Amino acid sequence: MRMQRRSMARGWAGLLLAVALTGACSPETPPEPEPEQTLSVDPTTPSPVSISPTTEPTPTPTPTPSSTLSEEQTAAAETVMEFFRLKNELGQDPYLEFQPLANITTGQTQVLQMSVIDRYRVEELVQTGETEYYITSVGDVEGEQDDLTVKVQACTDATDVDLVEVGTGDSVLPAERAFFVEWDMDILHDGFSWKVGDIESGTVDRCGP
Repeated sequence: MRMQRRSMARGWAGLLLAVALTGACSPETPPEPEPEQTLSVDPTTPSPVSISPTTEPTPTPTPTPSSTLSEEQTAAAETVMEFFRLKNELGQDPYLEFQPLANITTGQTQVLQMSVIDRYRVEELVQTGETEYYITSVGDVEGEQDDLTVKVQACTDATDVDLVEVGTGDSVLPAERAFFVEWDMDILHDGFSWKVGDIESGTVDRCGP
């Protein structure tokens, strides 16, 4: 029975890697005692953000964006930061509610993210380590007042991340896998809140110059 579960877990892990490169990174990808978090938006020199695990709820990041960003651009960038923060937490803790992530995603991105988290829990898999995430650029605000879009680019570094079976601690990920992923994200405002919409992603050699 254990061998059957191990086989299912490894098979699903391969599928999760494929999903990660098409718009849903491993929980992707998850957190340490609450460090102060600062959002740095610079197209050429992104600054890493890492979050530490804690028994207390981790507050929403309060980034300090570049003075060149508008209020809407800043809010869109903060939404991306929260997206990756929640993915980290949910991957590491199988008992957390995933509604907060559902609240800031929409469309196919929401469907894929919820599916990945649910499968982790069904297969009794948990993420170890932290995925670091970087904002690399924030685009112009497009659209009307109740239908805004900001394109945000980000990069994630999963060098220290693994996906293991809860019972054994055995990794279900291949040793030869992509660690750095570049994300092109549409951040949408529907008149009420900002959400992560369509995502395109692909592997890169590293994050940063």
